[in-house]
Formats: sequence, structure tokens, C-alpha cells
Amino acid sequence: MVHIKQVELHQFKSFGGSMAIPLETGFTVVTGPNGSGKSNILDAVLFCLGLASSRGMRAERLPDLINSAMQRAGKAAETWVSVCFDLGDWQPDAAEVGLEPPEEGPWIKPGQREWTVSRRLRVAPGGTYASSFSADGVPCNLQQLQTQLRRLRVDPEGSNVVMQGDVTRIVSMSARDRRGIIDELAGVALFDSRIEQTRTKLDEVQERQERCAIVQQELLASRQKLERDCAKARTYQALRERHHTGRLQEQVLAFEAAQAALAELERRQQSLSRQQADDREALAAAEQAVTAAARALEELQAEVKALGEDQLLAVQAELAGLEASGRELARQAEGHQQQAETLQRQRLELQRQQGELRQQLQTLEREADPATWRPPRRPAAALKRPWISPAAGSARWRGAPAAGWRSRNAAARVARSSASASAPWRPSGSSSASAAARASSG
Repeated sequence: MVHIKQVELHQFKSFGGSMAIPLETGFTVVTGPNGSGKSNILDAVLFCLGLASSRGMRAERLPDLINSAMQRAGKAAETWVSVCFDLGDWQPDAAEVGLEPPEEGPWIKPGQREWTVSRRLRVAPGGTYASSFSADGVPCNLQQLQTQLRRLRVDPEGSNVVMQGDVTRIVSMSARDRRGIIDELAGVALFDSRIEQTRTKLDEVQERQERCAIVQQELLASRQKLERDCAKARTYQALRERHHTGRLQEQVLAFEAAQAALAELERRQQSLSRQQADDREALAAAEQAVTAAARALEELQAEVKALGEDQLLAVQAELAGLEASGRELARQAEGHQQQAETLQRQRLELQRQQGELRQQLQTLEREADPATWRPPRRPAAALKRPWISPAAGSARWRGAPAAGWRSRNAAARVARSSASASAPWRPSGSSSASAAARASSG
């Protein structure tokens, strides 16, 4: 049978200092004169186990339980009481099989021989106080302590402690109330409370099960929706992969087409370069011819000055033929110049198209394989290729023929003026005679 083995007090009511009261086997009663503190021992047990309020321990407030000598000092005071239980023949209830101990608070283990409960009360100088419980040195609150006391069949609302007047109250109460006390002492009331608690938990579990069923239905609906969304996502992913593959194939085809177009432009550029070189040679030959004609004109002008009036007509006729041939050469030179300008514009347009195709080719190569792409180097031949400004060439080819013809016209005018100045004046009627004379002399 579980019983109190020892009670320790410190500065509790009339007990100054510390005192240990052993309650060995066979102990039955504490005797002594009035005011010796017999009832204070029971009050100490009630205080330690939390089984009564301050009025139940014959005190107005909890601080009144501290020894009066400590309170008169006006300083902080403290009292504590420890109750040691003998658990030699105690066994856990069969209903506790399978229960796990709580994470916090005390717990009486099977096979434990002793169990000590302590309560400490501290009063500050201002009058405030604080109370704390502990079991085997483990801090706990009153509810956790009463849970363990119920395992030992010590109920705060039970009849484990019989106070003054309780015997008279039990004798005078009804049979039903007396049966409740007997059931409580026999442990039946504990089972009734556990049955009630179990029913309450069962109702809570059923309510929780209903909520879980509702949540399960919602989760099933969400699962079906998610399955449909998952199927759509898989379809989208497959279509996306196909689209990506198609884009890559399209880029490969565009890359091959760009390479073919670039090769064709390079061939056209080479052909136009050769044609431009031929046109330059033709222009150089025409320029040489024009220069030779200008020198011949100057020689003719010199001869015209040396010749007389008789040879002037022949020289003028030859000069007219030279002018016609010069105009033809000028037209040919202008045509060559226009053709050279057209070729130059085509060459620039081809260079621009070639640059755009190269940029497109680099973009396709970079998109096809961004990890291994490197910018291409410009060939050395393209860096050393000569280039002639079309403006400079047109100024040279246009200016030279025009200057030559201007010089010829000026020479012809000088020859005519010199011939007219050196010839004697004749009347208009004698022109036929002079012509006849020239014909006869010729």
C-alpha cells in the first residue's frame, strides 16, 4: 500500500528552521498538547501536495504559512515542504499499459521504490510571492502533479485526508453520497472518470474523423484535378520538345541556305572584280588614246600655224575628222565610266549583302551550338584588296577628255584667227577667181 514515508519542513508555520518527521511502518498517531503543532504537520502535507487552499490550511494568504520570525525580519522569506512516498508494493494500473510518458513533467516509472514531492514558497520584500512544485527534482505545475497523484489514487477532491468534522459529515450524509465516497476510496470513481474521459475522446475522434473524411473528399477532388493538369503538362512538354526540335531543324536548313547564298555571292563578287579589272584596263587604254590624240592635235595646231592659207582647208577637214573621232572616244570613255560606276555600286551592294549573310551565319551558328561557337577571322586577302573611290575615278575620267577637247577647240580657233589675219583682203566677187587660182596652182 502506498503511504507517506517522511515529511520535511523548513520555516513552515510554527516549525522554525528545518525538520524531518519520519513516518515508519506501524506509525498511527501524533500526540501532544494544544499548540504543539500537530495540525501543522497535516497542513504541511496538504500544502506540499496542493490538496487544499490557504483557508483549508487555516491561513488567510499563502505568505501566512511562513514562520512568523522570518516575516518580522522584513526581508525576503522562503519556506518549503517535501513529502516522500513509499512505492514498494505499487504497480501501475492495467489501463496504463501502452501509454507513453509525457514529454514534459514528472512520471512515476514502474518498479520505482520512492517518489518525493516538494513545494517552495518565496515571498519578496514588497509582499509579492511565488510558489513552485517539483517531483524528484523535475519542475512541474499543479495539474501535472495531480495527474501523478491520481495514479497513486490520491485525489484532491477525494477523502484521502480526513479533516476535523469530516467523520461527522460522513455519518450524517445520505447513503448515495456515502456510496460515492466508498467508490472513490475503492477506485471505482477513478474508472468512472476515465470512462467519461474516454467517451469525450471518442466523440472528439469521431468528430475529427468526420472532418478528415471531408478533407479526404476535397483532397480526392484536388487529386483528380491535379492529374488532369499533370496530363496537360506532359502533353505541353512533349509539344514543346517537338517545337524545339522543329526550330532546330529550321535553323539548320536556314544555315545551309545562307551558306549556299554566301558562296553564290562570293562567286558573283569574283566575277564582278574581274569585270572591273577589265574595265579599268579599257579605261586606261582609252585614256592613252585620248592623250595621244591631244598630242597629235597640238602637233597639228603647230603645223597649222606653219602652213599657209592654201593648206588651211585640208587641215580643217582633217581637224573635223579628228574631232569626230575624239567625240566618239569621249562617248566611249563616258560609257566606260558609267559602266565602272555601275560595277562599283554593284560591288558595294554585294559587299553589304555579304556582310549581312555573314552576320546571319554567325547568329545561326551561335544558336545551333552556343558552347563551341567562335567569331570567324577575316581572311587576309580581304584586308589587302585595293579599293578605288568612284568619285575619284569619275572625276579623273570625266575631266581628262573634256580638257583635251577644250584644248583642241581653242587651237582651232587660234588657227582660224591667224589665217584670217595673215591673208590679204579680197572683195566678195573675186572669191570664185581665187578659188580657181587655188585649184590651178594646186
